[in-house]
Amino acid sequence: GFDFGAQAIASHGWDKVKAALLQYQSVHGDLRVPFRFVIPEDGQWQPELWGMRLGLTVYNIRNKESYSEHRAELEEMGFDFGAQAIASHGWDKVKAALLQYRSVHGDLLVPYLFVIPEDGQWQPELWGMRLGLTVDRIRNQETYSDHRAELEE
Repeated sequence: GFDFGAQAIASHGWDKVKAALLQYQSVHGDLRVPFRFVIPEDGQWQPELWGMRLGLTVYNIRNKESYSEHRAELEEMGFDFGAQAIASHGWDKVKAALLQYRSVHGDLLVPYLFVIPEDGQWQPELWGMRLGLTVDRIRNQETYSDHRAELEE
């Protein structure tokens, strides 16, 4: 069948993808790129990377063997080839998301299906985070239980 996503993925040469991953790591401290992350048009990023759907590219690296010929380089960079688990968001990101949710909605009663939208009320690095699922796991599976005191505050 026709692969509608192939052009978008194949259009980025490895050098561009590598530069984007290294810059993401520099800005965010890790390579856990949210699926919906798109490189913003700001000074932290090289203009030729603006608009790249880096989250989708990372998804395809993990799940569709995109750029598999560069696996050794990816491993050297610290890239995790395992599927991105919900708990892979660092605590600082989860805490920032919860504080922002409370600021926007006035409570922490996050609906199970809530995903942080791509809009100006939210920091771009939080976009696409499945906050409802994360909250469900905090409540029911003791995810981030070592931060219970902070959560109760």
